[in-house]
Amino acid sequence: MTHIRTYIYTKGEVKHYKVFAALTHDDSYIVSYYNGFKNESDILAFYSDSMSNAVNKNYSYNVNADSKILVLSTCEKDDTERFLLEAVLVDFI
Repeated sequence: MTHIRTYIYTKGEVKHYKVFAALTHDDSYIVSYYNGFKNESDILAFYSDSMSNAVNKNYSYNVNADSKILVLSTCEKDDTERFLLEAVLVDFI
């Protein structure tokens, strides 16, 4: 994975994220698919599934139930799958 950093600029700060997975996912609503991320096991299941299915992975970040995760999603050509880019918050600039 060559481009592992992404930055989110808000009014008061810049959030620095590092990408840990890039994958395709079916077109289901992700939040519903993982029970609304209501508990730690839902979050960890999402992370585990992401890492299992990722075409590109980066294990160098400690992602856990308390991590702040950014998921960028776009539809694939046939609209039956989404491409997901997942990153973990590592710093505020």
